[in-house]
Amino acid sequence: MVRLGSRCLSDVSAYDNTLENVETLDAAQANFNDILSSPSVDVAREKIKSLTKGKELDSSLILLINSAWAKAKGVYNYEE
Repeated sequence: MVRLGSRCLSDVSAYDNTLENVETLDAAQANFNDILSSPSVDVAREKIKSLTKGKELDSSLILLINSAWAKAKGVYNYEE
C-alpha cells in the first residue's frame, strides 16, 4: 500500500511538472512572438532588455531565440 501511495505521489508530481513546463514554453513562445513582431531591431532589443530587467528572460525563451538563430544561420549559409 505504501508503495502504491508513493507511486501515485510520484505520478502526480510528474504531471504537475509537465504542466508547469508547458506553461513556461507557452509564455516563452508568446514573448518570442512579441519580439519577432517588433517594427525594428531597436524595438526588439528594448523588449529583450525589458524582459531581462523584469527577470522574465528565462531559459525557454533563450532556447527559442538560439534555435531560431541557428536555423536562420543555416538557411543563410546554405544559400551562399
